[in-house]
Amino acid sequence: MMKTIKMILPVLLLSASCSNSYKYWDINKFHLHPDILKNEDAVTILYSSRAPDYSPHNYFIHLVVIAEATGDTVNILTTFNNYLNEEYAEKKYRFTSMESEMGKLFRAGIDSVFAQDGTENTKRPDISVIRKVARDPKFDFIADNNYPAIIGWLGYDGDGL
Repeated sequence: MMKTIKMILPVLLLSASCSNSYKYWDINKFHLHPDILKNEDAVTILYSSRAPDYSPHNYFIHLVVIAEATGDTVNILTTFNNYLNEEYAEKKYRFTSMESEMGKLFRAGIDSVFAQDGTENTKRPDISVIRKVARDPKFDFIADNNYPAIIGWLGYDGDGL
């Protein structure tokens, strides 16, 4: 199964990154389970909805991942697209929960991080008020699912997360 995943992953990541036909789902579509992944769990990304732009978002980016420890498929709703593309298909990622120390620091410093990059729109909404999840309808065959979901972030394995 992992071999099949590794073969289709670059296609899904590249295809999703080329699309500009974004729509949005309401967050209520997702079945949130805050304990489905533990902080620093290793995951393999199957799909990323990416984002219509790279500016600070008022929506979530949707990831579909496989948890390496359990083999479970999970939806992750995140506010960063991690600039995912086909060259990152083989990388391993670690999940960072909102409740972890790193997650709390990350949320607290998010505006100052983006204020330094020169963008005009540096203020991100509080995660608790975001209601939209980015969606590319061409990939609903993988994105429209009933897997449990969690809100958090991903970092490359080895980033010290």
